[in-house]
Amino acid sequence: MGWLQRAIAAPIHVHLNRYDNADPLHAANRDWLRFQDGLSVTDSVDELAQAVLAAAPTFDPSTGLRRVGGTGDADTLLEPPRFCPVCGRRVAVVVTPRSVRARCRLHGEF
Repeated sequence: MGWLQRAIAAPIHVHLNRYDNADPLHAANRDWLRFQDGLSVTDSVDELAQAVLAAAPTFDPSTGLRRVGGTGDADTLLEPPRFCPVCGRRVAVVVTPRSVRARCRLHGEF
């Protein structure tokens, strides 16, 4: 763990937005950040998006509580979602014999 992470006690992610793999200085800087400072480093937008989504909290769609781990109880897997898994807000749910639709005000239908 690098000195910066110890100082602020929060995970740090570095994105190299103008990274050029052909430039040896860029590669050396990336490797330094990863291996010497112990930081999480990305150099493509896809990697950055995956890192952000992995770090974002998730919420249980049945209770709205922050999910710590696992996928939920087997009893609630057949229940329609009542809360948004992204933000934890209540969702509008429409149940028909053939489908279940849930819509969050902020994140849309899921």
